[in-house]
Amino acid sequence: MLNQQNKRRIWLVFIGLCIYQCIGSGLIVNSYGILMKPISASQNISITQMSLAYSARILCGAFATQLCGTLLKRINSKLYFTIMSIGFGLCAVGFSVSSIFPQFVVLAAILGIFLGLGVYMVMPLICNEWFEEPSRYIGIAGAMSGLSGIIFSPIL
Repeated sequence: MLNQQNKRRIWLVFIGLCIYQCIGSGLIVNSYGILMKPISASQNISITQMSLAYSARILCGAFATQLCGTLLKRINSKLYFTIMSIGFGLCAVGFSVSSIFPQFVVLAAILGIFLGLGVYMVMPLICNEWFEEPSRYIGIAGAMSGLSGIIFSPIL
């Protein structure tokens, strides 16, 4: 039987996953399509070129997900998420100062790697470690990305 402190810790992990999915998946991943036109206009690149950068991000993210489980087992989770957060921040800074299209594609690919390692597969892996019935918690936390899309789409 779980004591009260462990129950609290499990709920904190679940709330953290919901917030992480809401911001990581919902805001960062789902808002890309909304931002394509303004970014395209401000960077003076076509929507086709923006789609190429998006494709690079998705492909690199898909390959990076293969490493996520192995890395989470070997690296302390606090260090892991710190590295991912720093990577997201550095990519954001890089995007804000990129001046030519190839820089944009390279940054999108690097962001894809961080998304693959830090967003796409993290929630199912953590839920399997912490919960006896992970599917319920995976579904609820995953729904937070959709909720985030509903909230942030009109704002952005």
